[in-house]
Amino acid sequence: MAYDADPVTLDIHEQLTRGTLQLSHMVYDPLIRRNKDLGFDGRLAKSSERVDDNTKRYHLREGVKFLTPVTG
Repeated sequence: MAYDADPVTLDIHEQLTRGTLQLSHMVYDPLIRRNKDLGFDGRLAKSSERVDDNTKRYHLREGVKFLTPVTG
């Protein structure tokens, strides 16, 4: 993995600098991402639907898996 700026931290919730943001985009794939037309493109989500005024349901691409961290 290579990028043009060193991240200040590996914790993307601690700082939002250019290097940290670049690293997070390479490591973590979001449900959706903004495109150049200020719309949204699916990343992990292939589609979405509005369930009600407070709820949106995302349908994931086939093969998407969430890993559970191993503890103790």
